[in-house]
Amino acid sequence: MRTLIIPILILSVCLSSCKEDDLKPEADLIGVWQLNEIYHSEDGHISEEDLGFNDKYTFRVDGTFERKLVADDETLEGSGTYSFREAKLINSSMNKLYLVLIFQSGGEQGWVCGENKTELQLTFQDELVNSCEAKEGRIYYYKKQ
Repeated sequence: MRTLIIPILILSVCLSSCKEDDLKPEADLIGVWQLNEIYHSEDGHISEEDLGFNDKYTFRVDGTFERKLVADDETLEGSGTYSFREAKLINSSMNKLYLVLIFQSGGEQGWVCGENKTELQLTFQDELVNSCEAKEGRIYYYKKQ
C-alpha cells in the first residue's frame, strides 16, 4: 500500500504545479518576430542576409500589433489588432495558432491579403508564417527575437 502512495503523491504534485497560463499557446506569440527567410517559387529560399530589407512584427498582450519594414532609405509602418484560434491537430500537424491581423493603419501598403486583413500561422517549429502571397509564389517565415 505504501508503494502506491508515493507515486500518487508525486503525480498529484506534478499535475497541480502546472499553471494554466503555461499551457496557453498564444503566450508564445507575444514579442518581436523578425523575417528570417522567404521561399520564392522561382528563386527558392532567400535568407535574411540576402533579402535587402528588415521586416518585423511586434505582438502585444492587449491584442495589438505593429509591423515595421525598413528597406534602403524607406521605412513603412503599420498597426492594428489581432485575433487567433488554436489549430486542431486533426486539421494540421504543423500549425499551433491561426492569426488574423486587422490593419488600422498601414494596410494600404500592400501588406494585406484583402480588406486590410492578413492571416498568419504560428507553427510548432516556432515560426510565424505568412503565406497569403503564396499565389504569387512567396511565403514569408519569421523567427521570434
